[in-house]
Amino acid sequence: MDVTQLRADARERAAARTPLAFDGDIVGANLAGIGVRRYQPTGAAPGAFIYLHGGYGVFGDLDLQDDYCRLLAAGLAVEVVSVDYRLTPEATLAESVADALTVLDLLHTRGVPRLWLAGDSAGGAVACLAAEATDLPLDGLLLTNPVLDLSLSSFDDDAPEGPDRELSEFALLNWCRLDDLANAPELRYRTEGLPPCLVVVGDRDALVPEARAFVAACETTSVRSRLVVLPGAGHGFVSSGHAPDVVAAAVSWFEMVSPAPPAGTASAMKGHIAEASVIVAAPHERFWAALTEPEHVRKYLMGTDLATDWKPGSPITWSGEWEGKPYTDKGEVIEVAEGKRLTYTHFSPLGGAEDSPENYHTLWWTLEEVSGGTQVVLNQDNNSSEEEAAHSRATWQQVMASLKKVAEGTD
Repeated sequence: MDVTQLRADARERAAARTPLAFDGDIVGANLAGIGVRRYQPTGAAPGAFIYLHGGYGVFGDLDLQDDYCRLLAAGLAVEVVSVDYRLTPEATLAESVADALTVLDLLHTRGVPRLWLAGDSAGGAVACLAAEATDLPLDGLLLTNPVLDLSLSSFDDDAPEGPDRELSEFALLNWCRLDDLANAPELRYRTEGLPPCLVVVGDRDALVPEARAFVAACETTSVRSRLVVLPGAGHGFVSSGHAPDVVAAAVSWFEMVSPAPPAGTASAMKGHIAEASVIVAAPHERFWAALTEPEHVRKYLMGTDLATDWKPGSPITWSGEWEGKPYTDKGEVIEVAEGKRLTYTHFSPLGGAEDSPENYHTLWWTLEEVSGGTQVVLNQDNNSSEEEAAHSRATWQQVMASLKKVAEGTD
């Protein structure tokens, strides 16, 4: 296998492309000896996607998928940091992963508040292993036609537009330093503890089976995930006209699973986070009405009276009776995007805490249309411990179940 020629051909293909226009700054940098390229869109939200390019782990550099990085940064309105990680046969897979972890750790150390990992093809394997190895809290994982079965046992040789099998075998044997791919890692089953995952694959790709297996494993390990299969797309579609489809799917998914804090709040959720979710067999308009209209709130919050005009900056009160004692909870509306997002603060005197800012929770509600209805996700921050977060999670899951009945008209 002529690695030198493969790399020269990849550089030639990249050089032949006319770069897409980009509203922002693109800066080359060196982080602890690792080359990176930082795509910083104008008006970017706090945080960064660390991007690992494709190329079988054998070729590729910061130019290979430059256009895709531009699209990703602009579409997500967040910085993308593309990493020039070490390649095989000179380097091992573990060394490639170490480069990704070094960049991840440095960005965290420098105060980047929110971090995602993204990888294409072989870079998907690097991203998965880095996500598995890091102790840092990640906001998500974006994988495009990822290599997740390094043994190639699920490789679909009948797929019309998959990666080259011979080159895949050469690359993986060298990258993993193996004599037999039967002993190679099968990342499609290693999902325990991963952040929310979006997997995008073309329906003409030989890697579809392992993408499906990975998402099924995510479900088994309670990792939130979504599989998007692009019709008519083969391997390497991020360098084609399908790239905008990936960006649109990523925007939709990450807005739901890791919503950005609205303007005027801290740059990241604080304390321990409680998350609850439900799929409602009703359009998002009906769930929104159930969530925000006082007559519906009384049904799922045991007679609680809600009072607010739902305008950002306006007060909210929830009044009722609990175990024979009257109470009034209060908060402030932060963000309202009707039918999509609702953010507000909440304080309850029932716990005996002082009415001061540090004792308020912020709640982020996110709604997304899915097949068969609406997926609803709630994040509540500022729980003092994981135990308190677990208790809050259980409470909100019960509220979600009641809300679902109200929205579906089965209460």
